[in-house]
Amino acid sequence: MTNSPRIVGRDWRLTRAERDSLGFGLITLVGQAPSAATDGKPPLLGATGKAIASRAGLNFPVEYASVFDRVNLFPRWPGMNPRGGDEFDPLLGQAAAGDLSGEVNGRLCVLLGKRVARSFGLRDAPFYSFWLLGEAGCGYRAQYCPVDRNGPSPVIGLVLARDQQLRDDEKRRAAGDPTMLPAEVCQFHAFVVPHPSRVSRHWNTQRAVDRDRQFWRDLVQGARLCAAARFPEQELD
Repeated sequence: MTNSPRIVGRDWRLTRAERDSLGFGLITLVGQAPSAATDGKPPLLGATGKAIASRAGLNFPVEYASVFDRVNLFPRWPGMNPRGGDEFDPLLGQAAAGDLSGEVNGRLCVLLGKRVARSFGLRDAPFYSFWLLGEAGCGYRAQYCPVDRNGPSPVIGLVLARDQQLRDDEKRRAAGDPTMLPAEVCQFHAFVVPHPSRVSRHWNTQRAVDRDRQFWRDLVQGARLCAAARFPEQELD
Protein backbone atom coordinates (compact mmCIF):
# COMPACT_ATOMS: atom_id res chain seq x y z
CA MET A 1 0.00 0.00 0.00
CA THR A 2 2.13 2.82 -1.31
CA ASN A 3 -0.02 5.67 -0.06
CA SER A 4 -0.24 4.52 3.56
CA PRO A 5 0.94 7.01 6.18
CA ARG A 6 4.12 6.51 8.11
CA ILE A 7 3.05 4.84 11.33
CA VAL A 8 5.98 4.97 13.71
CA GLY A 9 5.68 5.83 17.36
CA ARG A 10 2.93 8.42 17.68
CA ASP A 11 2.57 9.00 13.92
CA TRP A 12 -0.34 6.53 13.80
CA ARG A 13 -2.52 9.20 15.43
CA LEU A 14 -4.07 10.75 12.34
CA THR A 15 -6.39 13.65 11.68
CA ARG A 16 -10.11 12.96 11.46
CA ALA A 17 -10.06 13.46 7.68
CA GLU A 18 -7.26 10.92 7.34
CA ARG A 19 -9.06 8.42 9.57
CA ASP A 20 -12.26 8.93 7.58
CA SER A 21 -10.43 8.10 4.36
CA LEU A 22 -8.75 5.01 5.82
CA GLY A 23 -11.63 3.55 7.80
CA PHE A 24 -9.83 2.35 10.91
CA GLY A 25 -9.56 3.39 14.53
CA LEU A 26 -12.51 5.74 14.25
CA ILE A 27 -13.04 6.33 17.96
CA THR A 28 -15.74 8.85 18.82
CA LEU A 29 -16.49 9.95 22.37
CA VAL A 30 -20.17 10.75 22.88
CA GLY A 31 -20.91 12.98 25.85
CA GLN A 32 -24.08 14.47 27.24
CA ALA A 33 -23.67 18.24 26.95
CA PRO A 34 -21.13 20.94 27.72
CA SER A 35 -20.91 22.21 31.27
CA ALA A 36 -21.56 25.81 32.23
CA ALA A 37 -17.79 26.38 32.08
CA THR A 38 -17.35 24.88 28.59
CA ASP A 39 -20.61 26.05 26.98
CA GLY A 40 -19.95 27.29 23.44
CA LYS A 41 -16.55 25.58 23.24
CA PRO A 42 -15.54 22.43 21.31
CA PRO A 43 -16.96 19.30 22.98
CA LEU A 44 -15.14 17.33 25.66
CA LEU A 45 -12.08 19.57 25.89
CA GLY A 46 -12.61 20.58 29.52
CA ALA A 47 -12.33 18.64 32.76
CA THR A 48 -13.93 15.51 31.25
CA GLY A 49 -11.42 15.45 28.42
CA LYS A 50 -8.52 15.96 30.81
CA ALA A 51 -9.69 13.04 32.95
CA ILE A 52 -9.99 10.73 29.95
CA ALA A 53 -6.58 11.78 28.60
CA SER A 54 -4.96 11.13 31.97
CA ARG A 55 -6.43 7.65 32.26
CA ALA A 56 -5.61 6.83 28.64
CA GLY A 57 -1.99 7.89 29.08
CA LEU A 58 -2.23 10.69 26.52
CA ASN A 59 -1.09 14.27 26.87
CA PHE A 60 -3.80 16.90 26.77
CA PRO A 61 -4.99 18.34 24.51
CA VAL A 62 -2.80 17.40 21.51
CA GLU A 63 -2.60 13.60 21.73
CA TYR A 64 -6.05 13.31 23.22
CA ALA A 65 -7.67 15.42 20.48
CA SER A 66 -5.87 13.53 17.72
CA VAL A 67 -6.88 10.10 19.04
CA PHE A 68 -10.54 10.84 19.82
CA ASP A 69 -13.24 12.54 17.81
CA ARG A 70 -15.75 14.10 20.19
CA VAL A 71 -19.42 15.01 20.13
CA ASN A 72 -22.15 15.79 22.66
CA LEU A 73 -25.82 14.90 22.48
CA PHE A 74 -26.62 18.57 23.12
CA PRO A 75 -24.42 21.35 21.73
CA ARG A 76 -25.26 23.82 24.53
CA TRP A 77 -25.41 23.62 28.32
CA PRO A 78 -29.02 22.78 29.30
CA GLY A 79 -28.90 24.56 32.66
CA MET A 80 -29.05 23.35 36.23
CA ASN A 81 -31.59 20.87 37.54
CA PRO A 82 -33.22 22.26 40.71
CA ARG A 83 -32.54 18.92 42.40
CA GLY A 84 -28.84 19.07 41.56
CA GLY A 85 -26.66 18.39 38.54
CA ASP A 86 -27.33 19.45 34.97
CA GLU A 87 -30.78 19.35 33.43
CA PHE A 88 -31.48 16.35 31.18
CA ASP A 89 -34.65 15.44 29.28
CA PRO A 90 -34.63 11.73 28.27
CA LEU A 91 -36.98 12.26 25.32
CA LEU A 92 -34.82 15.06 23.95
CA GLY A 93 -31.80 12.85 24.55
CA GLN A 94 -33.27 10.10 22.37
CA ALA A 95 -34.07 12.60 19.63
CA ALA A 96 -30.54 14.02 19.84
CA ALA A 97 -29.04 10.54 19.60
CA GLY A 98 -31.02 9.94 16.42
CA ASP A 99 -29.68 13.16 14.96
CA LEU A 100 -26.10 11.95 15.52
CA SER A 101 -26.32 9.05 13.05
CA GLY A 102 -23.97 10.82 10.65
CA GLU A 103 -21.41 11.34 13.41
CA VAL A 104 -21.40 7.76 14.68
CA ASN A 105 -21.96 5.72 11.52
CA GLY A 106 -19.17 3.20 11.05
CA ARG A 107 -17.33 4.33 14.14
CA LEU A 108 -16.12 2.83 17.35
CA CYS A 109 -17.91 4.94 19.95
CA VAL A 110 -17.58 5.34 23.69
CA LEU A 111 -20.84 6.40 25.33
CA LEU A 112 -20.01 8.45 28.43
CA GLY A 113 -22.46 7.66 31.20
CA LYS A 114 -25.83 5.99 31.63
CA ARG A 115 -27.84 8.95 30.33
CA VAL A 116 -26.03 8.88 27.00
CA ALA A 117 -26.32 5.09 26.79
CA ARG A 118 -30.06 5.25 27.47
CA SER A 119 -30.46 7.86 24.75
CA PHE A 120 -29.17 5.24 22.29
CA GLY A 121 -31.59 2.61 23.62
CA LEU A 122 -29.18 0.91 26.04
CA ARG A 123 -31.25 1.23 29.19
CA ASP A 124 -29.56 -1.34 31.44
CA ALA A 125 -26.20 -1.82 29.74
CA PRO A 126 -23.43 -2.75 32.20
CA PHE A 127 -20.39 -0.53 32.24
CA TYR A 128 -17.66 -1.62 29.80
CA SER A 129 -20.11 -3.76 27.80
CA PHE A 130 -19.76 -3.67 24.00
CA TRP A 131 -22.64 -3.32 21.54
CA LEU A 132 -23.44 -3.20 17.84
CA LEU A 133 -26.09 -0.55 17.21
CA GLY A 134 -28.03 0.27 14.08
CA GLU A 135 -30.78 2.70 13.16
CA ALA A 136 -34.28 1.31 13.55
CA GLY A 137 -37.12 3.75 12.89
CA CYS A 138 -36.73 6.71 15.23
CA GLY A 139 -34.16 4.99 17.46
CA TYR A 140 -31.50 2.31 17.49
CA ARG A 141 -31.56 -1.45 17.79
CA ALA A 142 -28.80 -3.00 19.87
CA GLN A 143 -26.98 -6.33 19.76
CA TYR A 144 -24.70 -7.34 22.62
CA CYS A 145 -21.19 -8.39 21.64
CA PRO A 146 -19.84 -11.03 24.03
CA VAL A 147 -16.35 -10.66 25.44
CA ASP A 148 -13.63 -13.26 24.88
CA ARG A 149 -11.93 -13.41 28.27
CA ASN A 150 -9.25 -15.89 27.17
CA GLY A 151 -7.06 -13.23 25.57
CA PRO A 152 -4.68 -10.77 27.25
CA SER A 153 -7.29 -7.98 27.19
CA PRO A 154 -11.02 -8.22 26.43
CA VAL A 155 -11.08 -4.60 25.21
CA ILE A 156 -8.15 -5.02 22.83
CA GLY A 157 -9.67 -8.26 21.55
CA LEU A 158 -13.01 -6.59 20.83
CA VAL A 159 -11.39 -3.65 19.04
CA LEU A 160 -9.26 -5.93 16.86
CA ALA A 161 -12.20 -8.24 16.07
CA ARG A 162 -14.29 -5.23 15.07
CA ASP A 163 -11.58 -3.95 12.74
CA GLN A 164 -11.18 -7.38 11.12
CA GLN A 165 -14.95 -7.54 10.59
CA LEU A 166 -14.90 -4.10 8.97
CA ARG A 167 -12.17 -5.19 6.57
CA ASP A 168 -14.07 -8.37 5.72
CA ASP A 169 -17.22 -6.33 5.12
CA GLU A 170 -15.32 -3.95 2.86
CA LYS A 171 -14.21 -6.89 0.70
CA ARG A 172 -17.71 -8.36 0.55
CA ARG A 173 -19.24 -4.99 -0.33
CA ALA A 174 -16.60 -4.39 -3.02
CA ALA A 175 -17.35 -7.84 -4.47
CA GLY A 176 -21.03 -6.94 -4.75
CA ASP A 177 -22.33 -9.24 -2.02
CA PRO A 178 -26.12 -8.60 -2.08
CA THR A 179 -26.48 -9.50 1.60
CA MET A 180 -24.39 -6.53 2.72
CA LEU A 181 -26.12 -3.39 3.94
CA PRO A 182 -25.14 -0.21 2.07
CA ALA A 183 -22.36 1.69 3.83
CA GLU A 184 -24.65 4.68 4.33
CA VAL A 185 -27.00 2.68 6.59
CA CYS A 186 -26.03 3.71 10.12
CA GLN A 187 -24.30 0.99 12.11
CA PHE A 188 -21.65 1.40 14.77
CA HIS A 189 -20.07 -0.30 17.76
CA ALA A 190 -20.06 1.25 21.19
CA PHE A 191 -18.65 0.73 24.65
CA VAL A 192 -20.68 2.00 27.60
CA VAL A 193 -18.49 3.52 30.33
CA PRO A 194 -19.06 5.50 33.53
CA HIS A 195 -19.03 9.24 33.09
CA PRO A 196 -15.59 10.48 34.17
CA SER A 197 -17.02 13.40 36.15
CA ARG A 198 -15.29 13.82 39.50
CA VAL A 199 -18.63 14.31 41.25
CA SER A 200 -19.77 10.79 40.36
CA ARG A 201 -19.90 8.43 43.33
CA HIS A 202 -18.74 5.66 41.00
CA TRP A 203 -15.16 6.81 41.58
CA ASN A 204 -15.26 6.43 45.36
CA THR A 205 -13.07 3.32 45.21
CA GLN A 206 -9.57 2.94 43.81
CA ARG A 207 -10.65 -0.31 42.19
CA ALA A 208 -13.13 1.56 39.99
CA VAL A 209 -10.48 4.10 39.00
CA ASP A 210 -7.96 1.37 38.18
CA ARG A 211 -10.47 -0.52 36.04
CA ASP A 212 -11.35 2.61 34.13
CA ARG A 213 -7.70 3.45 33.54
CA GLN A 214 -7.10 -0.05 32.17
CA PHE A 215 -10.07 0.29 29.83
CA TRP A 216 -8.87 3.57 28.30
CA ARG A 217 -5.29 2.37 27.87
CA ASP A 218 -6.42 -0.87 26.28
CA LEU A 219 -8.75 1.06 23.96
CA VAL A 220 -5.88 3.26 22.74
CA GLN A 221 -3.61 0.24 22.37
CA GLY A 222 -6.30 -1.55 20.38
CA ALA A 223 -6.56 1.40 17.98
CA ARG A 224 -2.79 1.39 17.61
CA LEU A 225 -2.82 -2.32 16.76
CA CYS A 226 -5.59 -1.72 14.22
CA ALA A 227 -3.27 0.74 12.50
CA ALA A 228 -0.54 -1.89 12.43
CA ALA A 229 -2.96 -4.43 10.95
CA ARG A 230 -3.99 -1.98 8.25
CA PHE A 231 -0.40 -1.16 7.38
CA PRO A 232 1.71 -4.24 8.19
CA GLU A 233 4.68 -2.95 6.20
CA GLN A 234 5.14 -0.07 8.65
CA GLU A 235 7.23 -0.48 11.76
CA LEU A 236 5.59 0.26 15.10
CA ASP A 237 7.73 0.93 18.13
